[in-house]
Amino acid sequence: MNINSKWLMVSSAVVLAVFGFLASFFANELLSHTKVTSQGAGEMFIQFMSAGMLALAVLNWMGRNAVLGGIYGRPILTGNLVYFLIVLINMIKMLIAKPELPGMWILSAIYLIFTIGFLNAILFHTAKARSKS
Repeated sequence: MNINSKWLMVSSAVVLAVFGFLASFFANELLSHTKVTSQGAGEMFIQFMSAGMLALAVLNWMGRNAVLGGIYGRPILTGNLVYFLIVLINMIKMLIAKPELPGMWILSAIYLIFTIGFLNAILFHTAKARSKS
């Protein structure tokens, strides 16, 4: 396994776990920061989102030593890429509507880094693993 892919899996697991715990415990504060108003439904959706982040964090942590170019590793990479890309697209849409949110710029940069990392791992790491076998 390439050391870069291991660091990608470990760092994404840690970041998702931190974001997941924060979103789980501070859902109301996150909603007030983004100036979204709801009657409790927003908090519920943020907690759903945090459950998904924590699940993906556990998946990444448990798959950190897997061969990412193999039959079992490619779905892990693809799931991560889909998650990070969709969240990044939605963050960009929010930044277009509300560019005055400084925290969203930082989060978008973090998600962009992981999107590029997982895209790189899917496009290049898996080809190397296939050619060696």
